Amino acid sequence: MSLYQQIKTEQLEARKAKIQLQINLYTTLLGEIQNATTGNKGSSSEITDSEVLKVINKFIKNAKESLKLKPDNVTVSLELKILETFLPKQLSNEELTDIVLKIKATCHSTLQPNAVLGFVMKELKANYENQYDASKVKDIVLGL
Repeated sequence: MSLYQQIKTEQLEARKAKIQLQINLYTTLLGEIQNATTGNKGSSSEITDSEVLKVINKFIKNAKESLKLKPDNVTVSLELKILETFLPKQLSNEELTDIVLKIKATCHSTLQPNAVLGFVMKELKANYENQYDASKVKDIVLGL
């Protein structure tokens, strides 16, 4: 089942259970996904998991920003936890460090630190998209 279909199923279950927070979140999320993909494709069956994850990540980023401004916002905290359930398993710090070291070993040692960071990020995006925190990668690359 695609991620888009999974969200639609979750929305239906929330409607049946009359859980208003989830109904609102899923409805808004599905609308944003459709808006983000309307220009690209015609039907919902063609919406890719990658496109859905971009929208989910945008929602997560906005939720985290809201929590910075108002840390005691229970509704946003719950929404954030729900959204994070749709993300793929994140790499641990040890796994990420090992992968970064392997990628870094394949690039030219004469590159500037920012160029190395760019090379590593490009490789990670190609092979481990949505499975890592970019700020941690930056700390690892520049700290080595």
